[in-house]
Amino acid sequence: MSFACGFERILDLQLPNRITMREVIGRYVKEFLKNREQILKGNVPTPPVRIGISFICGRSGRWVAVAGKVREQLKDRNPIDLLKEEKLKSFLDKVYKRHDTRVYKDAGEKILNFLSALRNLDSELKKLSKNKRLKVFENKLEEILKTKAKIGRKGRDNILRDYGFFNHVPIDVHEKRFLLRTGIFHKYASKEAADPTSYNDLADALKSFCKAELEEV
Repeated sequence: MSFACGFERILDLQLPNRITMREVIGRYVKEFLKNREQILKGNVPTPPVRIGISFICGRSGRWVAVAGKVREQLKDRNPIDLLKEEKLKSFLDKVYKRHDTRVYKDAGEKILNFLSALRNLDSELKKLSKNKRLKVFENKLEEILKTKAKIGRKGRDNILRDYGFFNHVPIDVHEKRFLLRTGIFHKYASKEAADPTSYNDLADALKSFCKAELEEV
């Protein structure tokens, strides 16, 4: 299929810093698999936790451009330290630069709920046998992201993917347009799941395409 051939050519394109797209993607995949290995050892890896906090801060007030500020403030911090009141206050002060807004309070409550639930999950993982850890972690983290952090479907899939659960496919407006305009959705969506407005149907079509055309890649 021409799409698959095109993807292979793109993967071997050299970027300005003399690294190929294949190498960039490979680095991400290695990081995701490293996170998965930590889960098997009974630990909650911290890199995706930072992404979760960034989602919380951004979604608590869409008008605030905070992603860069969150990354900067969490770079040298252990995210779990934000459970301490003074640490959380200092973090929010530096991210939002204001003290009495709805956004500030909303983000603080969600971060506390999110990190408290993660700390409990970390303790629970250590009590489980190794063969149960991945499934329990996947199910419980998805529930935590939904109910405690109040993160939407795309954000949840993004974070779970970063933990090495590649069955989670983040779909946003860009992926949707890509799948529809290239014709991938029309060819790889099943008859039972062919609604172009359905998040699940779009994700399933993309997974089917990758399995059929890009498995070796």
